[in-house]
Amino acid sequence: MRNSYGIKVLGCVAAALFFTLSLAGSGWSANFPGEIIYQGRNVVDFNFGRACTNEKCVLIRNGQTIKEWTKEDKHIYYSDTTANAYAPNFYAFKRYYWDYENGKWESQPRDVFNTMVDTTTVRGSLHNSWEWCNKLGRSPVSWSAGNNPYSVESLVVEDGALYINSGVNVTFSGEGGEISVRRDAGIEAEGASFTKQKDAAGSVTLSGQSQEGSRFQRCTITDVIIYAEGSSAGIRFVNNIITMTPDFKRANIITLHNSSNNIFQNNKGNASVDLSGANNTIKNNVLASLGMTGTGLIEGNTCDQVIIAPSNNGIATVRGNALKSLRALGGAPVIENNSVKSVVGSNDYRGIECNSCNGAKIKNNSVENFSRYGIEIIGGNANTIEGNLIQKKQQVSASDSAGIYLWGTENNLVKKNNILGMYGRGIHLYMAKHNNIEYNAVNNSTLEGILFENCYNWCELNEPDGSSDNVIAFNHLWKNNFGIRAHENKGCHKRNGIHENIIAENDIGVSIGKTNTDNVIFNNVFKNNTINAYDGGERNIWCKDPPIHINRNIVGGALLGGNFWSDYAGTDADNNGLGDTPYDIPGGEGGAVKQDLWPLIDKGYKPPVIQAEPTPFVFSLPFGESVATKTLSVSNRGGENLVMGKASISGGDAAFFTLTNDACNEQTLAPQGKCLIDVTFTTAQDDSIERKAAILLPSNDPVTPVLWVGINGTIIQPLPGDVNGDGIVNLSDAVLALQVLAGRTPPDGQTIVKAADVNSDGQIGLAEVFYVLQKVVALR
Repeated sequence: MRNSYGIKVLGCVAAALFFTLSLAGSGWSANFPGEIIYQGRNVVDFNFGRACTNEKCVLIRNGQTIKEWTKEDKHIYYSDTTANAYAPNFYAFKRYYWDYENGKWESQPRDVFNTMVDTTTVRGSLHNSWEWCNKLGRSPVSWSAGNNPYSVESLVVEDGALYINSGVNVTFSGEGGEISVRRDAGIEAEGASFTKQKDAAGSVTLSGQSQEGSRFQRCTITDVIIYAEGSSAGIRFVNNIITMTPDFKRANIITLHNSSNNIFQNNKGNASVDLSGANNTIKNNVLASLGMTGTGLIEGNTCDQVIIAPSNNGIATVRGNALKSLRALGGAPVIENNSVKSVVGSNDYRGIECNSCNGAKIKNNSVENFSRYGIEIIGGNANTIEGNLIQKKQQVSASDSAGIYLWGTENNLVKKNNILGMYGRGIHLYMAKHNNIEYNAVNNSTLEGILFENCYNWCELNEPDGSSDNVIAFNHLWKNNFGIRAHENKGCHKRNGIHENIIAENDIGVSIGKTNTDNVIFNNVFKNNTINAYDGGERNIWCKDPPIHINRNIVGGALLGGNFWSDYAGTDADNNGLGDTPYDIPGGEGGAVKQDLWPLIDKGYKPPVIQAEPTPFVFSLPFGESVATKTLSVSNRGGENLVMGKASISGGDAAFFTLTNDACNEQTLAPQGKCLIDVTFTTAQDDSIERKAAILLPSNDPVTPVLWVGINGTIIQPLPGDVNGDGIVNLSDAVLALQVLAGRTPPDGQTIVKAADVNSDGQIGLAEVFYVLQKVVALR
């Protein structure tokens, strides 16, 4: 037996040596017309050309004939679907000629071609259309799970779809490890993993995909680049885990270039993703960063940074995301209801940047903890910044930071923003013109509430008008260092209108430095500022002269004259609501004293005052419940009618809260009147995360044009060992845990709370029984 076995082994070694020598000598002969089209696992596709027009041809694999052709006057395509998987396969192609003298095929082939195909590696061109499958005599190739990975060197999917099924491990090897998917082909991956060998390349390139597109769902993609080009469309990435290891050197893992109508949704990982094209959707992902060039929707994502570049003034919408920073480069983006919150101590430059945007809408975002600017507008025109909450500035570079920063931009509307607790400035206009700044609340800024500023020497050298022709109206500026300041050293700010503002409890209410001229400041309330105003400029106007009749000035009088000054010591002998003597305004830095000729006298006007109860607005649901509705009461505590706008919900968790009944919408509330708003909180029954958002209540309250009401929603988590979820741990929980352990069905209506698990194994069992018993006898 041993001798016989030894002879067999020697025979196998000799055969292998024969094929190896044959391959070393020639492989497929240079004059052979055929080729290996595709190889992978147990499928090898051949194209033999017109090799057997007048001949008989035999294909042999590992010493066994697998196919024979006789006088095939056409191209011969053949697929060997029984090749040895993950192993070398030795092929011989033999060609026999007709022996006319004896009337039969010659007994020995004249042409013999040898090659080896190692199916441990996938390479070549895969044809999977039905037309090609009919030529090759096989069904479409799909990859199924096994003990070994599909090791890809270089594969081109030429037509049809390659299906990669659940559990398949695709590993890229070599310097050019790639799957290329052509225009007439697609790739459908479901539950597969994509990785690469160390120091190998790894990529999937999708070229010119059709509207049906390719699909990656529930896959794990690690350090493998997915790239689309050539006007692809309809690509789907859903529920994948996409990660980059520290050795990965590329900026993005997923790049869909010039591709439209793609969906990228519910993916997780530490990867960066970039899409360009039209109408792309990036939704509900948890990733490192997201980029979109072109148009589409970015919604409900959690990531560090979003960068968008809507081309040709296109519209990209960024809505309801939880971010650390957001940049918009051009276009007319819609940026709304995002929670932009940097980590304290980080170097995030700004919360939201809009660079060269025209017609952007930046609304109802919450921005905090940024390093320099909350919302930064650079260049571009006609943008709307409305209803944003900006607060808690890091204590870094106060002299170069602001809640809202307008730089070299015109015709913007900055409206109904709340800027609170800024370490720096509230609103900073830097060489900005023709902007409307209205109905904003700026409180407790360490520098200016609103600042006009230019570069040094800019007035003389470049721009004689600085930050000019702006309207600053209906704002509430209180407890700042300066309420409003036109910078004296970076000046030349002209023709700005400052009116209907409440400027209170600042160190300096309004300061107009030298070189700032022709500004108009009237019908404002200056109340309890340490110094109400400075004016070191020229031709600045502090009143209407002569006064004109109006319905009501800011303190209830019938004449529009100057401003209300809380420290005005004059009289109103004729009771016309205007002071009988001017109010002096110091010039600052040795400048001449200016005057408000017609200071306003308070006639007892009591403006509308909005109030909401309860605040904060808190939902605390018992464990196992998922929906609750509460009512917010809104009332008018002032002396004039309160005109309500349309309420909305803002913030990163806004999707968990709904206004189910808004009886305040566009209603007018008489003094002491009220209206009700029903709010519904909806979440998962076992949600352990505290959800936060805010209700925005716009009105004509001059002090608080938009009232922010914070809303929190939580599920009360069960106590460890509280198996029945009744809020206490006692013997009933031990009995129920024993029933579960014994496989018995709990009594009707009895709930088993798996979150009462005490050892984090996801089960209710002995650990919970022992815990409850120890709790009952006070050992815990």
